[in-house]
Amino acid sequence: MAIRQKSPTFHLSLDSMRERVKSGFQSPQDGWNDETNRQYQIARAACAAAVKIYHGKGFSCTIDDAVVPNWPDVSEKLWETDLFPVPVELIVLVADIEILQVRNTRRDSLHRILSSNQIMVINNAMQGWRDGYADRIVDTSLMTVDDVVDAVAEILQKRG
Repeated sequence: MAIRQKSPTFHLSLDSMRERVKSGFQSPQDGWNDETNRQYQIARAACAAAVKIYHGKGFSCTIDDAVVPNWPDVSEKLWETDLFPVPVELIVLVADIEILQVRNTRRDSLHRILSSNQIMVINNAMQGWRDGYADRIVDTSLMTVDDVVDAVAEILQKRG
């Protein structure tokens, strides 16, 4: 999505940052524990530091992460704290569970292929966004990548 932007844009995936750990990597798929949380917090801080550098040099920045409402360890508030003073414009991409299951089979990293149960748990956890934040939601179920980019751009344009 970042490649279509008119201005210089930096895109960073929190999962890609987490996967830089080669020995001792703790996958959330194996359960969320103190070490998984620690590695997530380190990756978030590293992403935030990189974004601050790029943003400071005039780049727009996009971070790909699953920010789950009502889960303090992966909250929007922590991103806002780590990114301060860079403004945070959270946009939540969702899709129907059947679509998520199909997309999951196409992932390019073994660490990112989730069980059907894990997809269901994450999808259910994202319900909080659907229930109260329509202005942040893009349902990507029937969209192409270009459609998603356009929908995100429209939301950001409305926000000013």
